[in-house]
Amino acid sequence: EVEQQIRPVWPGFTNRLLGLCHMSELEYRVCLLIKLRVSPSEMAVTLSKDTSSISSIRSRLYQKVFQRKGSSKEWDSFVLSL
Repeated sequence: EVEQQIRPVWPGFTNRLLGLCHMSELEYRVCLLIKLRVSPSEMAVTLSKDTSSISSIRSRLYQKVFQRKGSSKEWDSFVLSL
């Protein structure tokens, strides 16, 4: 449902996102919620995870894509720029 709401507003976002690296379903959902500017604490509630898990996912994705350590906020900024 979230993906269907994003497509008309940001065409091509999901294709660009999925082209970056292999993502789990959870990682993908986190990215969709980032694009919607959902806070990490709200993501945690929505996805039934701890806030620390959400932060770890975000920083891990940064490392997967850029091959270097980065913060969860850096990942958020990157996703918002797509």
